[in-house]
Amino acid sequence: MAQLGAKLNITRQGVKRIEESEANGTITLNSLKGVANAMDLKLVYALVPKHGTINHLIQVKAEKLAQKIVLRTNQNMKLEEQGIGDEKIAETIKELASEIKREMRKSLWD
Repeated sequence: MAQLGAKLNITRQGVKRIEESEANGTITLNSLKGVANAMDLKLVYALVPKHGTINHLIQVKAEKLAQKIVLRTNQNMKLEEQGIGDEKIAETIKELASEIKREMRKSLWD
C-alpha cells in the first residue's frame, strides 16, 4: 500500500479506500486508470457478450427480430387467407435475419 500510495501521491488510507471501492464495485474508471498508470499498466475496459461472440449475439438478435416480424406479418396474412407454410416462414426468417444483420438496424438492440 505504501509503494502504490507513493506512486499515486496519496496516503496508505487513500489506497485502502481505492481497494475497498473496487471490492464494493463502486470504483470509478478514472481511479482505475490512475492505479493502472501508477503500476505502469494500461486499463482495458470492455463489454463482452455473456455467451459466445459478438457475431453470435448479433445473429441471435437478428433471428429473433426477423421471427417477430415474419410471424406478425404471416398472422395478418392468415386473417386474409393468404398465410404461408412453415417452410416458407423459416426461409423468410432466415433471409430477413441476414438483411437485418447486414444493415445493422438499430431495432436490433431494442
